Parts: sequence; structure tokens; C-alpha cells
Amino acid sequence: MLQITDTHCHIHEKDYPDAKKSIQEAQSVGITNFICIGTDLESSKIAVQFSKDHKKEGAFAAIGIHPHEATEEKVKLNLSRKVWDELEELAKQPEVVAIGEFGFDFFYHDPKELTSNQMELARRHLQLASKLNLPVVLHVRNAFNPFFELTRDFPEVSGVIHSFSDQPEILKRILSLENNFYIGLNGIITFTNDSGQLQSAKNVPLERLVLETDAPYLTPTPLRGTINNIKNTLIIAQFLSDLRGEELEKLCEVTTSNAKRLFKLK
Repeated sequence: MLQITDTHCHIHEKDYPDAKKSIQEAQSVGITNFICIGTDLESSKIAVQFSKDHKKEGAFAAIGIHPHEATEEKVKLNLSRKVWDELEELAKQPEVVAIGEFGFDFFYHDPKELTSNQMELARRHLQLASKLNLPVVLHVRNAFNPFFELTRDFPEVSGVIHSFSDQPEILKRILSLENNFYIGLNGIITFTNDSGQLQSAKNVPLERLVLETDAPYLTPTPLRGTINNIKNTLIIAQFLSDLRGEELEKLCEVTTSNAKRLFKLK
């Protein structure tokens, strides 16, 4: 059977309909590991506990604060010492394999309003990752300028650019960084009409590629309109296999090896 790792999901969240069923279905198609990603302090706590409860099923956790939490009404709390003391303690739990997701997102907001807040939150995450020698999970959407500006200050920190859906020129710049970032591809690539995004998916070196679902979001074709499930990592793998002209077994083997190496999965 194939062995596949979903490096980014949110099935630990309270409103996910049936996480137990999702895990069972995923195991039946070869999903051996999955990483539950925190998006704020509370979500991160839930991710860690969920990973403890489902350790035997291959669950791990990442803890962090999503860039959507950098709005003026939220950023003061999310930059507080209390929150960061708790995050650091969480990060020391054995189930935690990464810091994130955090980063930059100007898709819904005016960059002028959020750049400084998102920059400071991102810096805190990178400092913690550097201190604890953990990789990062970066969310970057319509905002690669601040990403490039900040990450050059932390060349020792590696990680993954989650849900990458940008152009080949951006991919080339990422791959040239000292950080040796990996590229996470998910269901977006199965339904995009953007030829540049598809070309980027072809251009990612196999040794720098990891798979993800972002479940319950970004359900791949042909299941659009349903709640995403971590078993759908296999659909994404099959699509990429066809797109890139690589054998499915090899793509799954190498991407799983990449994930295990990056996140030190055991």
C-alpha cells in the first residue's frame, strides 16, 4: 500500500464533523501521518491535545497564529507576553513538530493596514522556531514581498510554504533562498485555471515537494462542494502524478520522505 503524509489539515477543530471517521478513511488509502495546524492559541492547544489522543493514528501538531489574527482588534492580545509564553510551552510538547501557520495575507485586507502587524507576528514565530530548532509552516497569499524581506533575516529556519499557488518566478525565488523551504501543494492545483500555477506545480523539484489537504477547506476536484477529508491527499497525489509525469508510487514515497525529514516525524 502507498504511504502518504498530509502535512497540513485542521480536522482537530471543534466544528469538523467526524474526525474519527476521517482518520479511518484516510488510513484505508495509505495516509500514515497528518499534521494538525493551529491558527491561534486556542486552536493550537486543541491541535496538541488532538495529536496526543490520536498519536497511534499518526497525528502530529503545529502551533501558531494565522495572519488573519493580526487585525487591530486582535493583534494586541496575540502579541502579548501571556500568549507567547503559552505558545512556547506548547511548542515544547513532543507532539509539536512545527511553528505555524503564520505569515502574510493581503487577499482580504489592505496591506497598509496589516503589514506591520503581520510582520511583527511573523517575526515572533521565526524567533521561536529558531530558538527551539523547529521548522515553520508559512501562509503567504498575495504577500510575497514581506515574506522575502523577513525570512532573509532567519536563514537558519526551514519549513514549508503552505498552499503554494503563485507563479513560477516566485517559486524560483523561494527555491533559491538559504532556508531550503519546501512547497506544499493541495486541492487548489486540481481546480485552478491559472496556467502559471500549474506550471509552478510542474516546476517544484520532487525533493522539495510535500502534499497537504488543508481539510476541511480546498476540497479537490472531483469532490468540490463537499467537506475535505485527509484521505483526499491521495487524489492530490494522483493529480500531481499525472500533471508532472511521475509514477504515483514514487511521488508518494518521496513526498512522504520529505515530510518525515522536514518535520522529524517518527
